[in-house]
Amino acid sequence: MRLSDLILLERTIGTITQPIQVRVVMDVEGTYHSDERQGRHEGNAITDDEIIAAINAALPKAMDAHTSGRISDGTGICISQRSNSLNVVGYLKLAGNAPDFVIATVMKKQGFMPKQGTYRISL
Repeated sequence: MRLSDLILLERTIGTITQPIQVRVVMDVEGTYHSDERQGRHEGNAITDDEIIAAINAALPKAMDAHTSGRISDGTGICISQRSNSLNVVGYLKLAGNAPDFVIATVMKKQGFMPKQGTYRISL
């Protein structure tokens, strides 16, 4: 049993008037398929740093979509970066001890259209 299970909120003792910054720390997991796709662009391989930068830029939009109910745990997400035509397709895995972003595939392709039902984040 956790301590938080035993605590019962009985009264409000004050209100926080300053903005609170919430920092999300998560792992990014690649699949065999995404690793293979990452290196297929001959002479222009997609680097881990490019993928991480795209996910970092898209994370606030993804979390906002989650908290507002537009996406749920496990919903497919396509992050599309116009500047370098990078597309990162994966999903948020929020259940459990720590959140993860699992990458299904990556590619550099202008105008990429993910499958229907995938939540798109354009950067």
